[in-house]
Amino acid sequence: MLFLLLACSKDADHGDSIVDTPEYTCVDVSQVDGTSASGISYCSVDDVEFGYMDRHSAIACTGDPYATVSACMHGDEGSCAKDADCATGQVCGASTKGPYCECYTICSSDADCGADQACMCALQGIPFDRGGGEYVPSTIDQCLTASCRTGADCASGECGASRGHCGQGGPVVGFYCRTPADECRTNQDCPESYEMCAYDPELARWACQKGAICD
Repeated sequence: MLFLLLACSKDADHGDSIVDTPEYTCVDVSQVDGTSASGISYCSVDDVEFGYMDRHSAIACTGDPYATVSACMHGDEGSCAKDADCATGQVCGASTKGPYCECYTICSSDADCGADQACMCALQGIPFDRGGGEYVPSTIDQCLTASCRTGADCASGECGASRGHCGQGGPVVGFYCRTPADECRTNQDCPESYEMCAYDPELARWACQKGAICD
């Protein structure tokens, strides 16, 4: 099975979380091997509109993290052409954002990452839009910026996985606590159809933002 149903759901009374919402059904997203738990939950009201993701547990990635990084084929257009071009502990690989290469800090667990980071495992895709769409949160076992590693680190009890600005949301780029000051929980909380709900470091809260065009 792609998902393992969690024995819980989210609602407007959960901790200090914001945004009055219907009750959400949450499922655990599997790692890319299709069977291992990831510690990432995906919550939605239905299977039409995309919901939101939280990191509820710190779980080690399975397999070889090096194998999750695709070979660099466009080194002259990115930040690296080979591993030696990257910082110690990083590897050079094909970007998930466009036809160029970039450096990745790969990992198997949070212990491989810095104090302000968390290890995001490569995950299976999340189907939505009645099965007509699929979102892949992560294809690489890598360290990402994190102000929290699990919900236990947050007053709200929720450590959200924020997506990047690529159309309506690229791969997950970091983990941040949800707070009463947040403007949104999902894209559907945003007033414009082209906006996405993501963590804004400048505002220090989750907010509606315009999606950027992928290069």
